[in-house]
Amino acid sequence: EVSGPIVFQCSGCRTIIGDSLSFISAFEEFDSIVLSDAVNVEEHKLETDISGCSFRPIKCFHCSQDLGKKYSKLNSNKHKMIIGQFALRRSTMISYELGSGQRGGGGGGD
Repeated sequence: EVSGPIVFQCSGCRTIIGDSLSFISAFEEFDSIVLSDAVNVEEHKLETDISGCSFRPIKCFHCSQDLGKKYSKLNSNKHKMIIGQFALRRSTMISYELGSGQRGGGGGGD
C-alpha cells in the first residue's frame, strides 16, 4: 500500500519526470500513466498518425529517451481526458515512494 508521494523517473537516466501530485490516471489501453504536469521533458513537433490523432512526442531532456506523447486530438471521446496531458509509457518510467527506500519499475510501484 502506498502512503507517501511517488516520484516518477526516466528509466534511461533516472531524471525526475514527475510525481503523484500531478498523477491523473493509469491508462491501461495505452500502457501509460497520465500526468497533468511533467518536468525535464522536451515536447517535439506536432505529428499526426494514420488514424488522425495528433500528438507531440515527449522525450527526456537529459538522455532523449522517448517517454510518451502529449495528445492534442483523438478520434474517441472516451479518451478525451488525456488531451493536453502527458501520457508516459510505463516501460520508460521507474518510480519510488518518498520515505520508503524502495524503488519500483513501470510507473506506480510495480
